[in-house]
Amino acid sequence: MENRRSFRLCRVVFLVLAWMEISTATLSPAGINYEVVALVAIKTALRDPYNVLDNWDINSVDPCS
Repeated sequence: MENRRSFRLCRVVFLVLAWMEISTATLSPAGINYEVVALVAIKTALRDPYNVLDNWDINSVDPCS
């Protein structure tokens, strides 16, 4: 009986954590990827005299490549 109860508790905890992960995805309902926005903000604060980060495109599928 105790084993079944602990299994049920583990399953509930897993489902809650999975739901939280899905609900806090990085894409907002407007389609904004907040991780990319944060990286671009950091990029603008950096000094890049050799333009190494110049190919970052916020609208690309892989913006930091």
